[in-house]
Amino acid sequence: MRFGFEKAKKFTRQLREAGKAGRKPSFGRLVDIVKSGLRYRLSPLEYYLYGFDADGITRKKRLSYLSNERIVSVFRPALNNRRWISLLENKLLFFHYYSQFKLPVVNVYGFYYPDRGFFLDGTSLRGKDDFVKWIKQSGIKDLVVKPVGSLGGKGIKIFTRVISPELALGNDGKEYTFGEIFSFMNNDIATRQPHEDPYRGYIIEAKISQDPVMNVLSGVSLNTIRVSTIITKHDEVLIDFAMIRIGKAGSLTDNLHQGGYVVNIQIEKGDLDEKTFGYKGKVGPWIEEKEQKLKRLFTKGRIPHWDAIISLAKKTAALSPELRSVGWDIALSKEGPVLMEGNDNWDMVIAQVLAGGYLTERRREILREYGLEFPM
Repeated sequence: MRFGFEKAKKFTRQLREAGKAGRKPSFGRLVDIVKSGLRYRLSPLEYYLYGFDADGITRKKRLSYLSNERIVSVFRPALNNRRWISLLENKLLFFHYYSQFKLPVVNVYGFYYPDRGFFLDGTSLRGKDDFVKWIKQSGIKDLVVKPVGSLGGKGIKIFTRVISPELALGNDGKEYTFGEIFSFMNNDIATRQPHEDPYRGYIIEAKISQDPVMNVLSGVSLNTIRVSTIITKHDEVLIDFAMIRIGKAGSLTDNLHQGGYVVNIQIEKGDLDEKTFGYKGKVGPWIEEKEQKLKRLFTKGRIPHWDAIISLAKKTAALSPELRSVGWDIALSKEGPVLMEGNDNWDMVIAQVLAGGYLTERRREILREYGLEFPM
């Protein structure tokens, strides 16, 4: 009973949000939204995101979209063993596992948690003094401090230059003392992380030197390519979906929640689609087409080093036996593709906004192998 009540509240809230976004439904449209919720498990948000408010939407097209409810409750549990998902969620585990296969991953220096932190050489990292001592000895010139389990880019601080053993220059152009940096991390660990992150603590890692071809908006964010893989029951690794994420000028991250842009990538050759999307307003959830045409900023409208990117995604997927559907975030450094992280929840809703319904005939065949049958 409570589950049904919570769903009704969410349904009503999304209808109100639709009204605020200028999409207040007529009575006939409201009936159609309710029917879509009952028949296809689609929320009001998905109804509008997928364009079901347009005239002439067929039943076949509606059934090609996989609702977020089914993504969460059916699709992901069937393809990804929940006991393995921590390998993706925990950035320290991610680094340790995939670095063993000599994959190009971000170099992690240490893990910070008050009174229990450590550098990877086994020395202590329990506070600012340990860190300053390490800075003096290592000669590191730039670094990133990142929550070990955060989502959406929250809590990340990028430092482009270590000015002295007590001072660093941030990606935002401001100078920070290491005392301020550790106060920030301690506060985040104590206040935000217990409520939002599956793990607590920070990793200290190297800063990626981005290939200039990826800095198309002359911003400061590290722009990444998400390549989703799916592994068939016969252990064939296939590329399922791809998109590029670009941070807006002045943004510190490429995340949609920070005003970033996304564009669908045609997986055959790495060609970008014409349309660029982003959140309406500052944080969404409404995704809309933007005037910015990112395709035109890339040579021939194509992602560079595409074959190397695809090869890295496939190799990483093949080394993840209990994770059959993952979105791999890959950066393009001056030395080539770098594996940043993997995502069990790789934003299939956004993928369907960009590229259409997920349930193509080929994907239905693959999912049938896992015992998943969806209405046609």
